[in-house]
Amino acid sequence: MKNSIKRIQSESMLSTLLSARILRKANTYRYITLAAMALTFAACSQDEDFDPQTDSDAVHINATIGILPQTRLAYGDGDVYGEEATTFTEGDQIRVQNTKRTTKNIATYKLDADEKTWTIADGALVWNGSSTNQFQAWYPANEKASYGSFKLPTDQSSDVLLAAADWMTASTDEMAKPTDGTINLAFRHLLTMVTIKISMWGTEYPATEQSISDVKIHTITTSIGKDNEGNAVNNDKSSTGITPLYKQVSGTISYTAIVCPGKYAGDDEVMTLTVNDQDNLTVFALGNKELTDYGLQPGKHYTFHLKVGKNKLTLIHTTTDNLPGRWKNDSEVDLN
Repeated sequence: MKNSIKRIQSESMLSTLLSARILRKANTYRYITLAAMALTFAACSQDEDFDPQTDSDAVHINATIGILPQTRLAYGDGDVYGEEATTFTEGDQIRVQNTKRTTKNIATYKLDADEKTWTIADGALVWNGSSTNQFQAWYPANEKASYGSFKLPTDQSSDVLLAAADWMTASTDEMAKPTDGTINLAFRHLLTMVTIKISMWGTEYPATEQSISDVKIHTITTSIGKDNEGNAVNNDKSSTGITPLYKQVSGTISYTAIVCPGKYAGDDEVMTLTVNDQDNLTVFALGNKELTDYGLQPGKHYTFHLKVGKNKLTLIHTTTDNLPGRWKNDSEVDLN
C-alpha cells in the first residue's frame, strides 16, 4: 500500500514537472512568435509611414536603357544607334535597392504617363544621410527577376510577354546623397533577341499548303545568372522551347523571342515547327557559325531567314530591315 502511494506521488510529481516544462516551452514559442510579429509589424509600419512626396531622404530616380544622358527617341527612330535613347515606356516598373541599408531599402518604381517621372508604387527607399549608399536595380519587377538572376519565361507570344522577358540591370558605385536626392540608372540588356523570318518555301509546298504551327524558338537555358563581370550566364544547360511573338509585316511572317546568350552545340535545337499540321521539322545549330562558334551576344538582336522545304529547314543569318518591337530591330545591332 505504501509503495503504491509513493508510486502515485512520483508519477504526480513527474507530471507536474513535465507540465511546467511544456508551459515554459509554450511561453518561449509565444515570445518568439510575438517578437517576430513585432519586427514584421515594425517593418510594415516603417513602409506605411514612408511618404516619398514629403520624406526629404526619399530616393528619386532617372532611368534609361543605354548610356546616359540621351535625347528621348523610341527604338528604330534614329539612323545611328548611338544617337538614340532606348527608353522605358509608360507603366514600366523597375525594382531598386539600396544595398547599404537594412530598412527602407527597396522599392518598386513605376513610370508615369509623361514617360519622364518615376514614382514609387510599392515599398520604401531612402538615402543614408551620414554614410555612403550603393544601388542595384533590375527589370522586370516581378518574382522571376532579381539583380543577380532571372528565370526566362517560356511564353513570349505577345508584346507585353516579350517585354517581360527582357532582363536588364543597372547599378551605381558607392555614393553620398546628392543635393537633389536623385540617382541616374543606365540599364543594359543582358539577354539576346532572335527573330526568324519565313523567307522562302520549297516547291514541295504550293501556296495553298503553306501553313505553320506549333512554333518554338529554343534557348540554351531558362535559368540565368551573372558571372563576375556582370554578364549573363546559363546556370544549367537545358534547351527549352519558347513560344515566340508572331508578326506578319507586308506579307512576311516572323517569330521573335528573347533567349539566353551563349554558344549552341551542333545538335542543339534552334527552332521547331509543324508544317500543314503533319510535318514536324527542326532547325539545328550545326553549320551556323554565328550560333556554334561565336555564340549569341548579350544586348544584340539577330535576324535569320528561314527556307522551308520538304523535311528540311535552312537557316541563314542575314541583315534585315527594321521590324516593330521594343528593341531596335537591325540584325546584330548592339543595344547597350
